[in-house]
Amino acid sequence: MNGHPRLLEAALSLVAVIGGYFLLGYGLKFSLEQVTIGGYALSWSVWASLLLSIAVIAYTRFRGRPLSSLGVSRPRSVLKAIVTGVLGAVLIFAGVMLSISLLASAGLITPPDAEPVMLVEGPDLALSLTLSIAVMWINAAFGEELLFRGFLMNSLMRALGDTRLAGFVSAAGIALAFGAMHIPSQGLYGLAVTGVVGFLMGLLFLFGKRNLMPVVIAHGVINTTSMIMLATA
Repeated sequence: MNGHPRLLEAALSLVAVIGGYFLLGYGLKFSLEQVTIGGYALSWSVWASLLLSIAVIAYTRFRGRPLSSLGVSRPRSVLKAIVTGVLGAVLIFAGVMLSISLLASAGLITPPDAEPVMLVEGPDLALSLTLSIAVMWINAAFGEELLFRGFLMNSLMRALGDTRLAGFVSAAGIALAFGAMHIPSQGLYGLAVTGVVGFLMGLLFLFGKRNLMPVVIAHGVINTTSMIMLATA
């Protein structure tokens, strides 16, 4: 397959994933009643991410590609991957905080009031937080990294020639798309913050030899820390 069909495939994949997020997320939210189990309700965004992840895995297998093409494989050193993920989380968190500070000081963004983010809502805050963190590791840490790094970034890199420059451009392009997804709900603040996070995650993905484990761990550590800080503030 030459470059043009691969570029078209990457573009269509990007449209499908982002469009799928909005169609599934908002469609499920406004067309169906929220499902509750024991008084606890699961956010529809979780269902959207789960369904898209399953679709991407099915599509990859249908095209005859191994799951390793998505970065789903055992790294050469699990310990190194874990350490890389944890250190990556620290650096990314610091980079995001610095970016927010600089952009806010320049008057380009206005940080919103901090509110707890719960993927599972229920009567008991502690249990809701615990369940939300557990779901987040599957939905956001693994699901989003599978979609945006494993699937979309890899697709764009292949289309651009699989070079170091292609990796950098792909990291920036997918990060911009990921940030743009948050404009409707968070405005320029959402674009800036999630865009920076996405770009740094992309660089970590490249540093980790395009294996998902480091970015999944980094994503999970960052979100876990943020969720606990917001819930206990």
